Amino acid sequence: MYEDRENQRAFIRSAMDAMKLDATNLAREAKLAPSTLNRFLNNDVKYLLSGKTLAAVSRISGVAVPSEVSSVVAPTRIALPTTDAVVPNELMEEAAAFDFEPHTALSPPANMEEFALIPVYDARVSAGPGAINESNPAPLHYDAFRREWVHRYTSSLEKLAVLRVAGDSMESTLYNGDSVLVDMSVARYSRDGLYVIRFSSEDETMVKRLSRQPGPPTLTIQSDNPRYKTWTGIPDDDVCVIGRVLWLGRNIG
Repeated sequence: MYEDRENQRAFIRSAMDAMKLDATNLAREAKLAPSTLNRFLNNDVKYLLSGKTLAAVSRISGVAVPSEVSSVVAPTRIALPTTDAVVPNELMEEAAAFDFEPHTALSPPANMEEFALIPVYDARVSAGPGAINESNPAPLHYDAFRREWVHRYTSSLEKLAVLRVAGDSMESTLYNGDSVLVDMSVARYSRDGLYVIRFSSEDETMVKRLSRQPGPPTLTIQSDNPRYKTWTGIPDDDVCVIGRVLWLGRNIG
């Protein structure tokens, strides 16, 4: 595959020379994400460009794709599990760089190993009055997250889950219906941030902002919406940490 990648890179550079453009502007002329070509030319990836991408570059530059240039080709389009969450622009650009091509049930999608499939549960964590959830709900489906991105924040892939937010007490950070990626390997307060918690004496789960106050080792449990109460001076043992929030997704439709 190394030789195939080098052949593809030589073709892209020929197209850049013909157009007198750098990779970013060539990609834009070909209606591609700039990161698709930049990362490929910078040796940041181990995959091949797709036939669709090669054809787009050939069409805009007038440089024919040489016969020795291989590509990833398959007849039907990939369908990854999705939710109504909106992926941040940063992740959308990174995902575009993988230039997914179609696949059949008999052949896995190119570079699928770069993604971790995280279970999505119909379990709601309250940003309002506490929500009671099943202790072991079955996942609805799975969302795909880039492993490289996830590993920046946690090494516990098997302990990640996507949950729904209910209520308005965390506005303007979280809104009713948002999705949150929760690292459930975090079982105690570790640093200031958003956590899914419940009080040790209750079964209601909430998403709140936790912080440590100077002096005796107690926690402050805060709602970002000022209309809701903030609890101060709470002993650690009174709070059961279910996980730490790493990411949020929102439907803007």
